[in-house]
Amino acid sequence: ILLCCGGGFSSSFVAERMKKEIQNLGMEDDVMIEFSPFSIAKNRFLEFDIVVCCPHLNIYVKQLVEKEDIPIPIYVLPPRMYGNMEIKEIYQDACDLIQMFHIKILFIFPMRIMF
Repeated sequence: ILLCCGGGFSSSFVAERMKKEIQNLGMEDDVMIEFSPFSIAKNRFLEFDIVVCCPHLNIYVKQLVEKEDIPIPIYVLPPRMYGNMEIKEIYQDACDLIQMFHIKILFIFPMRIMF
């Protein structure tokens, strides 16, 4: 999982907290999380299975996917989830979204499904 925010500050804090959760839960074989400012994240997309973005990046994600073919799913977190998200929830959402991405179901929130 590549976690992105505007400058990498909040995502770095959240990613570090989640790394501790991963270790505490023994999930090291299942999930890895790194952080990056969104402005440079595109260069790292192929290193990850999914990009998870902070809510305030919604407009930038929309602009990016309208201009370019993105090879992995990008998940913009709902605002209510961002501050108190847990790695188990993010991991489950990521697995579900990766699976849907590979069968070519595109979700755009609020819920609009495109095939």
